[in-house]
Amino acid sequence: MFSPNTKTSLISRYEVEHANQLSVFFNKTVFVHLTGVILGVTATSKYTQSTRYTCIDEECEGYTGYHFIRVHMPGASEEQTIRSDFKCNFCWKPLKEVKTCRTLADRVIAEVVPNTVFKHRISNPSKFREQAIPIYIRGDLTRDVEIGGCYDIIGLLQKTQQADNDVMAIEVNNMKKVNLMDIRPAVTSKSLPDVIYKLYQDRRNSPWSFVRSLAFFFGGNVSPCGTFFKLKLSLLLSLMSLPTTHKVKSSNRPLHVLAIGQDTSFLNQLMTYAQHFSNRVSVYSSVNHLAGKVSKDKYAGCQYFVEGGSFMYGKDGVCYLGDMCRFRKSICEQVQTALSDGKVTIDIAGKFTGGLPQKMEQRLECLVWAYTDPVTNKKPQHFDDIFTGCETGNLAKPLLDVFSLLQFVDSGNSITREEAALRCADQKLRSSLELDTGKQASQISDQEMDQFLRLANASQPTASPEADCLINRYYVASRKVRSSSGCVSSIPVTAFQTICSLAISHTKLSLRSVVTEEDALMAINLYEESLTARFGYSVLSVQPSPHIPVSETSDFLGYENDKQMKQFYKTLVHFTTQSYMEE
Repeated sequence: MFSPNTKTSLISRYEVEHANQLSVFFNKTVFVHLTGVILGVTATSKYTQSTRYTCIDEECEGYTGYHFIRVHMPGASEEQTIRSDFKCNFCWKPLKEVKTCRTLADRVIAEVVPNTVFKHRISNPSKFREQAIPIYIRGDLTRDVEIGGCYDIIGLLQKTQQADNDVMAIEVNNMKKVNLMDIRPAVTSKSLPDVIYKLYQDRRNSPWSFVRSLAFFFGGNVSPCGTFFKLKLSLLLSLMSLPTTHKVKSSNRPLHVLAIGQDTSFLNQLMTYAQHFSNRVSVYSSVNHLAGKVSKDKYAGCQYFVEGGSFMYGKDGVCYLGDMCRFRKSICEQVQTALSDGKVTIDIAGKFTGGLPQKMEQRLECLVWAYTDPVTNKKPQHFDDIFTGCETGNLAKPLLDVFSLLQFVDSGNSITREEAALRCADQKLRSSLELDTGKQASQISDQEMDQFLRLANASQPTASPEADCLINRYYVASRKVRSSSGCVSSIPVTAFQTICSLAISHTKLSLRSVVTEEDALMAINLYEESLTARFGYSVLSVQPSPHIPVSETSDFLGYENDKQMKQFYKTLVHFTTQSYMEE
């Protein structure tokens, strides 16, 4: 009953992949191993780690010394640890607790689901619901608990009471935070798919053609190759901005993408398709929460229970918001605050804390993708100059500014848009009639693309002074030129970091180890094109081209594009030089 050094021997350990497997051990006490994601946690509470008992008889030998030490055992409740029915081994009189010798430690109760819930569609096409498993975390292990985090858990399975029901829970013996990239199969340079390797060898003489060709073929089964080209390119670059490990501090920041266009059906399909190449996907809907929710603790051992939201569940992956036209003002404000501050904040009311209101903050570590229809519920726009940009619907400018990239798929040449719409309709009709959609759409399979993206994202390219200087000069000059009344610039202050992230992502896709001027040039070109579509004019003579016409494919992917990029570089250098001379 009393032991200062009690050890529990590990006889056997069982792997757990689903909650229903726990019912097999309903009446057994066994160790289990689980890799899971935390959905919610209780407030931190205290439990008795150890305490001292003495005999009530002052003349008994058990009155002094440390004869009776009560230590918490894994799986025991507070009532089982602290009891009043203990007897002295010397005189058999009752023992009393010396409360000044009681040692307390932290405890939280978390709910976990196996990480298989968040596996991408390519390796796990089935859809299912998963029951959360309660886990008890004690001591120093509570310090690293994060909602949305993935953990390797080893613990003792136990049966607990919740209301009038028996619930299977895990008393954590040890847990370690893991990265979702570590769970997926390792990829080496030798495992580059043959079709992509051939494409890389064919386009290696151009610093831009390989990446643009990948975007050209990406999602060819969703929309024809070349349609929604800039959106596909933006999604690929966004996927490359995810950190591959938390051990290495990267200057690359997540690229959040907002697509704006009337054909929301294809926007939704493309984003749904692209998100499956990420480590994890969290889809926001009206039935769940964006940041999180605080409720009364259902385990009756703490003050409150914090349930995570879509932002937290999308950690190290994609949080897909869908159509932002349907959002209330309060939801839009939550999105704006989270993306602007780079963190998720959950307000805890005073009725839960028993005192002053508190806040729970956690870093935003996911990509945020969304789309909107500029025509639905649009507000009248008032422009201060003769230039007219694309409609942005009912989304306010501060909300648009927090997204890294805005892709206006309805901008550019009207003839090209009509051609893209006809090609999309033709492919959709052929697909519904189960006709052959052509070999071009399937040149790179989903498995090959997924394998390549994991290989590319595993690299950690280093910055170069030339690339940083080019981006900085463009940022300063562009903010100066695009200012209203000489004081307020229409360029967000986050533009510099966005362009840097675009350049790093392009370097990864190009399989280079150093960010070059060519990577920075592509990033500036893509960002300037987004600004041109939004505000109606470009300071570098860039024209929006969201789609690639069939007759001009070589111009966008081959030698002609290289000539245009080199000319753009000359224009950019002249523009930045003139801006500095005017100072």
